[in-house]
Amino acid sequence: MAFEVRISGPEFLEEENRTAFLRIEESIRQYAAHSREPIFILRCPLPLSIDHFVLLWPRGAVLANLYSTPGTIHGSLRAEWHVEASQTAQPSSFGFRSRQRTSEVEAMENPYRALQEGIKEFQRIVAPYQIKPAAVALFTSPDATLVLPDPVRINDSFRPMTLSFATARTIVHLPNILQPAGSESVLLSNAELEILVARLNGFAQTHIADFTKPVRTNPQKSNRTGRHIRYPWVIAAIVLAAIVLYYILRSTVVPKAVSQADSSSHIAPSHRSSEMIIELPMETELVVSSQQYQTRAEFDEALARGEGVRFLPSMEHVIAMDSLAFAKGVYGYFRVDNAWRKGKLLQTLEPIDTVTIVKFLDPLP
Repeated sequence: MAFEVRISGPEFLEEENRTAFLRIEESIRQYAAHSREPIFILRCPLPLSIDHFVLLWPRGAVLANLYSTPGTIHGSLRAEWHVEASQTAQPSSFGFRSRQRTSEVEAMENPYRALQEGIKEFQRIVAPYQIKPAAVALFTSPDATLVLPDPVRINDSFRPMTLSFATARTIVHLPNILQPAGSESVLLSNAELEILVARLNGFAQTHIADFTKPVRTNPQKSNRTGRHIRYPWVIAAIVLAAIVLYYILRSTVVPKAVSQADSSSHIAPSHRSSEMIIELPMETELVVSSQQYQTRAEFDEALARGEGVRFLPSMEHVIAMDSLAFAKGVYGYFRVDNAWRKGKLLQTLEPIDTVTIVKFLDPLP
């Protein structure tokens, strides 16, 4: 199954959710590059009144509702949830500010109930495949703190989590946002994933079109107002002429803007940079390449073509590269005793990582 991460669907309504999704996407792309699995993420494919996304991969699916709610969040599976927002007390009439902090408690929708409704809609769309996505309530505000009883925190069918927890990884590099959907009984093929994505995208376009349809007016009212417009074609011609004139003036006065790619395609977004520090027992020249060379002849030809990044002799090398490149893995070739040693795989999923090399591999033959 080919490695691919595909993002589709409209942008989220809230800015905080859009920013948080970029971190989720980066974490997913790094894992997919590491595991070589296809992962599809669809933004807002269901007729829900909240920012959400559906994540599909060979081992299951995730439906995540996004909440940009700051503060301390209390809740249970059945009762209403509450948000406690701490605020500094206002100055008194004497001009002194109290050191005490007051708390405002507000009610919020129970995410568990909202997600159950979304899962029912999801199952209706993909009924032939009998897939039930894991329900995740994702709190995207950096100030969000969850105070929940154990039946909520460890529930198999419902996982509330903060953004920092969702992007953190398990010991096998699996992001926590994917962990609830890691079912051993599910293994979807690439063709099945494509069909599911097409079904969800088709349904999304349908409910968006229904939402944007004009509301029919009362026939009696439309007839009454229509009496004042005896020549509708005249108005249509005027509007058309105005539009043509606008674009003619715009093309002659305003320079053509660079067209922006549709966010639904989202094939090759920019990734943040990662750093890897290579610590060596002696001053050593280093060449970093995404290719693995088996012989000295192959390596010399690659250097002649300008492939790879070459570092001058040093006991410490700092390599700054795209985080996705580090997730896939690059090779380091070391020059020791006038011989180029075989490449060592350099790989990390962290923003900054350190590798200490105490023994070199054999020279390239």
